[in-house]
Amino acid sequence: MKGAGSCLAAFLLASGGATRADDPVKDVPPPTYWDRFTMLVWQYQTDVTRDQALYESVNLRGFHIDRENPKLRDFAKSSGWPFYVDHAAGKGILHLGKLADPILHKREIVSRPNSLADPKTIERLKKLLAENIAGAKGAPVVGYAFDDEISSGNFVSAVETDGSPLSVAGYRKFLESSYRSIAALNAEYGTAYAGFAAIEPRSFEAFRDQLKPDALGKLNLSP
Repeated sequence: MKGAGSCLAAFLLASGGATRADDPVKDVPPPTYWDRFTMLVWQYQTDVTRDQALYESVNLRGFHIDRENPKLRDFAKSSGWPFYVDHAAGKGILHLGKLADPILHKREIVSRPNSLADPKTIERLKKLLAENIAGAKGAPVVGYAFDDEISSGNFVSAVETDGSPLSVAGYRKFLESSYRSIAALNAEYGTAYAGFAAIEPRSFEAFRDQLKPDALGKLNLSP
């Protein structure tokens, strides 16, 4: 069981074939071994293969695998215990790890390493996910956590706003397709932008100081 900010619920239901972001996700029936509420223990300072009897003594029969682990996968096959795959997307792309150190706690917009607007980054993610998902194949796996405990403005400071050129261009395109006219956006934002090309993304930090009890109902978070 992981601490606050856990993204255990960020599961992937994998389907074959190439997909796009806007493709519908087909329903996948739950496996027969997931027919009841089950706690999947994050193995901090424990080893399920060594501590199986201890787990069972407190009625725990589920665990986690980090990325790919043939030993634990085989244990799951023999025991029938379900598990989830943590860090299925590794670290360094979604969870930046040490790559984030130079840009953490910046109040201004910064370019995020491995921008998620870069097709090369997405291809790397797909490759990692394919490898880690394949590594659990044939075992009682019930979910895949892409990342680890990221959040906006708290905890590991995940650099949630990306100032990379590709990302900013995509943001402006998204706004134009959503609002259709700059006049409509300005009316919503309370701004006076001359055009969509003039819009810059704003970080959580731009609003942090305004998040006060007496501001509720008055704060415009549209931007």
